[in-house]
Amino acid sequence: MKRYINKAAFAKTAFESSTVGMLTFIAHPVAKEGNYVGNIYEGDRLMDRFFLTVSEKEKNTQVNVDLGVFNFRDLSAQGRKTFVVQAGGYILFYNSKQDTPYRITLERVNESTKKMAAEFDTQKLNKKDLFVVSLVRPGKYIATSDKNKTVNVDVPYPDKKVFEERNTIINPITVRLNPEGFENDEVRLLPSQGLIFQVEDPTSIAIRLEKEYTKPDKNAAFDTMPTKPKRKKKVSRKYRWENPKYYPKR
Repeated sequence: MKRYINKAAFAKTAFESSTVGMLTFIAHPVAKEGNYVGNIYEGDRLMDRFFLTVSEKEKNTQVNVDLGVFNFRDLSAQGRKTFVVQAGGYILFYNSKQDTPYRITLERVNESTKKMAAEFDTQKLNKKDLFVVSLVRPGKYIATSDKNKTVNVDVPYPDKKVFEERNTIINPITVRLNPEGFENDEVRLLPSQGLIFQVEDPTSIAIRLEKEYTKPDKNAAFDTMPTKPKRKKKVSRKYRWENPKYYPKR
């Protein structure tokens, strides 16, 4: 079976909680029953909307919204997607298809006045929100909150033993962010291992690569970053009608 490498994932060196991309996820708990309208923005442009119903009677405690299936369309026409989740459950936003950064807002509909009340905006995470990132490129990262609180994130090349043990389950690491800052000074991850930021105070988080690891040690599972394979040169063959050796004698 031929393997394909997502080069965009390895090229990614900066992440922000204000938008949802290919390697980031945001989960938001919805406590109050009612009907909600979700807005999906690409930059400053409103791309699409969806409906969310929150009910105590619903059994599902989590609903996943794949932003990769939404497109720019006529918002006055029918075709909006509808989701349902239990009151107190989570709505999880992710993108399975591209790395386009999308901003999401959620508004609650007042059934008596039909007015909209702001519930959630990815630009400012609320208490109990979860920001999840998957760091694929080995290196040293730094995560910074909007209050200039920081935590260092070390992503070394993985050890061969980890890959040899097929039944090994690599759980994500959780870092809590409270009003005083991050609870950890530094965390250590494997490439693509999940890093969960548990928000306990309204904030936004930015992550950037500070130093790239280009030379892994001898125990690393792979020794180079994926590169574009070299194409083999085409060898031109001289056939009988092209090779002077086979020209007819005169």
